[in-house]
Amino acid sequence: MTTISDRVAQARMLAVRQAPALTLVPVLLILSQAAMGGTAAILAATAIAAAGAGFWWRGRLADRPAIRPASPREMVVAGLDVSVSRRRDADPGPAAVSIGIDGIDTLRDRLGPQGFAMLTARIRHRVVGALRAGDAVAVLPDGTVAAALAPGRRFDLETLCQIAGRLQAALDPPELIEGSCVRITVSIGLCATDQLPGATGGAALLDAAEAAMATARRAGVGSIRVYSDALREARSSRLQMIADLGAALDRGAVEAWFQPQICCETGAVSGFEALARWSHPQHGQIPPAQFLPLVVEAGLSARLTDTILVQALKAVRRWDRSGARIGQVSINLAEADLDDPTLADRILWQLDRFDLPPQRLGVEILESVVAKEGNDVGVASIARLAEAGCLVDLDDFGTGHAAIATLRRFAVHRVKIDRSFVHNVDRDPEQQRVVAAILSMAERLDLGTVAEGIETRAEHARLAELGCGHAQGFWLARPMPLEATLPWIARQIPAPPPTLDLRRRLP
Repeated sequence: MTTISDRVAQARMLAVRQAPALTLVPVLLILSQAAMGGTAAILAATAIAAAGAGFWWRGRLADRPAIRPASPREMVVAGLDVSVSRRRDADPGPAAVSIGIDGIDTLRDRLGPQGFAMLTARIRHRVVGALRAGDAVAVLPDGTVAAALAPGRRFDLETLCQIAGRLQAALDPPELIEGSCVRITVSIGLCATDQLPGATGGAALLDAAEAAMATARRAGVGSIRVYSDALREARSSRLQMIADLGAALDRGAVEAWFQPQICCETGAVSGFEALARWSHPQHGQIPPAQFLPLVVEAGLSARLTDTILVQALKAVRRWDRSGARIGQVSINLAEADLDDPTLADRILWQLDRFDLPPQRLGVEILESVVAKEGNDVGVASIARLAEAGCLVDLDDFGTGHAAIATLRRFAVHRVKIDRSFVHNVDRDPEQQRVVAAILSMAERLDLGTVAEGIETRAEHARLAELGCGHAQGFWLARPMPLEATLPWIARQIPAPPPTLDLRRRLP
């Protein structure tokens, strides 16, 4: 009589004889069909888990660890662990690869769960085809693809870059997903044993490859990075900066600085824009371009927005008590803010707390953000703020390709003309025509205008002559802490802006 153990043993031998043609999932199915009862249930569950994980392992199963239920990540780590444990000093070690789809969140929203799962399955299939028998490939829950490259040759920098290039070429042709043509780019991170001396297991190799992939994503679409000591130090420094940023928000080290906006017709101060500034105890003032991406990465956007909002409203109260006649203060809203359904409630609650009418607060949103489709939560939040009386400014206008319908959809009150159109507007006729077109459109749509990034007297004068409503930039004043705004306001005598002397040639 044949026992369950005998059936399992026979199925295992059959699977080994048929390797490497079989993938892990069919092998598990063979094993599950070979037995009944509890053993069959365990094996079938393993098969289902592996199928859902999108795991693929080519090569002789006899050389692999015992088959057991595991997550996709654990399966890749197990493949690396085997090679690391069997490596001798002179032998080449394994390598780990992490493949990240560029714009993955947008793609996931576009395709939906089923379509995205279909896409990642096809990506996995292409990656398997581009690698060797014996390499393990898995789709991780976050949509990235991980691979364990079995040792066969030494993975030096040139070899790793060639592998990454081959993977990108394999993933370049478009896919037809549920009637939609999808073309992707991927950022790739790699780490070989030689790049991570002292590594004792596969988990460390895969972590390093994922760190390299994250760095590649920040560098731009389709980038490739190989793990190195410099990358490790940069990552460690980045993580430390994120930790310092959270602590800085806790102790009030992130402050609102204020840059004035001037009415081009009267020369009076019409408002201030509140800008986040971070004073680090060791590194001094951290440039916004350096720490604002960390805010998004660390999920601190809501905390930063609340911090700047409270300080901006405190500033309005301070200006009112001093007798300064400042119409409004504006704060910037990031894309992450617009994804938060509590945004409008938080802002209106703070206005009520400070007993200020909504008309005293402006919210600035980037044109590149509003130009994206499908942000219904953000649309609802901005519409509610606009209905309450808050002013809505569209920042960096002209750079994000927002349609005119979008201006109405987000209840925009003013457009801020981007610095790229303001630069040399006094000398460049083409710039003047572009700005004049923007101003004409705004007038027809009954929208206010603010020109930002003004750095010279001549730029200010030309913009005023073209009919721009308000001006902002270093020529007028740099951002300053709240305490500095009061003496600055006291020194201002409202006067019309300078005019150009058209009888002489401009320098």
